[in-house]
Amino acid sequence: MKQYDVLIIGGGMTGASMALMLSGHGLSIAVCEASQSHHKNSQYDQRAIVLSYSSRQIFEAMGVWEKLLPLSQPITNIHVSDKGRFGFTRLSAKQSKVDAMGYVCSAGEIGEVLSDQLKEQSDIDYLCAVNVERVESVGNEVVVYQSDDVNEKFSAQLVIAADGKSSKIRQQLKIPVSHWKYQQIAFVTFITPEIDHQGVAYERFTEKGPVALLPMKDGQYAVVWTVNEDEAESIKQLSDEHFIETLQKRFGRRVGKFHSLRNRLSYPLDFIYAEQLIKQRVALIGNAAHAFHPIAGQGFNLGLRDVVVLAEQIIQANNASEDIGAESILKNYESLRKSDHQKTLLMTEGFVRIFNNPLFLIGAIRNIGMSCLDLFPSLKQQFIDRSMGVSGSQSKILAGLSVRD
Repeated sequence: MKQYDVLIIGGGMTGASMALMLSGHGLSIAVCEASQSHHKNSQYDQRAIVLSYSSRQIFEAMGVWEKLLPLSQPITNIHVSDKGRFGFTRLSAKQSKVDAMGYVCSAGEIGEVLSDQLKEQSDIDYLCAVNVERVESVGNEVVVYQSDDVNEKFSAQLVIAADGKSSKIRQQLKIPVSHWKYQQIAFVTFITPEIDHQGVAYERFTEKGPVALLPMKDGQYAVVWTVNEDEAESIKQLSDEHFIETLQKRFGRRVGKFHSLRNRLSYPLDFIYAEQLIKQRVALIGNAAHAFHPIAGQGFNLGLRDVVVLAEQIIQANNASEDIGAESILKNYESLRKSDHQKTLLMTEGFVRIFNNPLFLIGAIRNIGMSCLDLFPSLKQQFIDRSMGVSGSQSKILAGLSVRD
């Protein structure tokens, strides 16, 4: 039975980031990935990922940002509006005194950079085609079992579950979750605008759901268009030409005429929130711990903040020759993350409920709210800091320090 200090279940973007953050600190690390190859992982696709300012800091600490930056489109401005109403707000990188409000990159490109970096690390074993079925805490270690027809087992002082929103590990450990379906479908695609995007992102709220346009490096916009389930089926049946026409009517012509549609996909939206982040020498990170509505673009960024806080707890414990899987260490991680999770949940769910409500009075209130953001700079900056993931951070790396400080 192969033994490790840390074993990470799930080799997607969050799991790979976790391994890289721990690398170089005297730990033996394994990443178990169910697919045949990390280059073919289902998470490493062409969906657009918005990286917040805090995610840039984390990737800098990880040593991969120099490779990601040439692939990423900086967001210089964000324009938020409510179709048919007066309210809007603009968020500016220049006014916030940062290089960018965030960065847009494809999941495929992020995945390739991370997997290439993994292969260079001598203290990380990347184990492909390893389908973990269950874990069992035995004394001061966790035994990791594959499917019944595979006899090979692994053990570690600490197991980290990064196996997505349908996490087998979370389910096997019977960790309770809050779960509901939004009864909405997200359509994701890429379009070419008539007018150059100039790094401007748009969030356009409509009576039938929000439309987000995210600028890409190649001059296109990545589109995230959310609709109610009762409308989704008819949209799925549209030809590409009629899809573009319908999207254009929904968003408007602020960036001119849309054309050149590609990579059109759709998926249902649901909410998952684990009531515990730790149990029996196992810690949950990323979508295994939380999956929120994409309206605020916080999903992967929130998972990266899980990564950096958990990594700091592990590294500090290891440097002090402490048991890295001890309950006290994991409880520190859980207590540090709960506040960020809850604040992000409140922000995201607040957006969902306010901007999906068709009542006139609610519409008037949200328009006043957007106008207030433009009128009161301090209020706007608080909102920006929360969106960029730098508000009230308890991470040393995000505070500009080393984990050794």
